[in-house]
Amino acid sequence: PLFQKDEFAKFRANLVAIWSIDNSRLVRWEPQLKSIHKRYLSLACASTIVGKRVKHNEYVHSIVEASHLSMVLTLKGLMNPSCVLLRQTIELSLKFVFFLTHPTEYSWTINRDDYRELTFQSLLEYLERTDEHKNIVKKGLNISDKLSERYQPLSRYVHAHSKGFMGYKAVSIKDG
Repeated sequence: PLFQKDEFAKFRANLVAIWSIDNSRLVRWEPQLKSIHKRYLSLACASTIVGKRVKHNEYVHSIVEASHLSMVLTLKGLMNPSCVLLRQTIELSLKFVFFLTHPTEYSWTINRDDYRELTFQSLLEYLERTDEHKNIVKKGLNISDKLSERYQPLSRYVHAHSKGFMGYKAVSIKDG
C-alpha cells in the first residue's frame, strides 16, 4: 500500500509538472484515476518480472509504456490517440504470447523489412488454439471473446470511424 501510494503521488505530480494537466481535473477524477493507476502498477510489476525471463521483452515493456501514455493522453482529453494506444496494448500482448513459441518468426520481425505484420485476427486464432486458452474456456472464460469485445471499439478510433473521433453532428437534409 505504501509503494502504491508513493507511486501514485509521483505519477500525479508528473501529470501536473511535466504533462501540464490541470490540477482541478485530477481532483475531480482522482478516485477513478487511483483505481486505474493501481491496475497499471500491477501490469508494470508483472511485465517487469516476465520481461526479465524472455528474449523478446521489448513487447512486454512496450505494453507498459503504451498503457502509461494512454492514461496521460486520456487525462489531457485526447481520446483518439489514447484509444489507439490501448488497442496497441492488446496487439502487443498477443504478439508476446505468439512469439514465446515462434522464435523464427520473431527473428523475422527484427531482421526482415518485408516480413508481413501479424494481424489481430491471426494472433487471436493462434491464441484460441493454445492449450492454455482451451483450459480457460472449459472454466467458463473465453479470453479471445473478451479481447475482441475490447479491441473492436478501439479499432473504430484507429480507423476514424468513431462518432467521438471528429465531433460528428446530426445534420438534417431537406428535399429540394
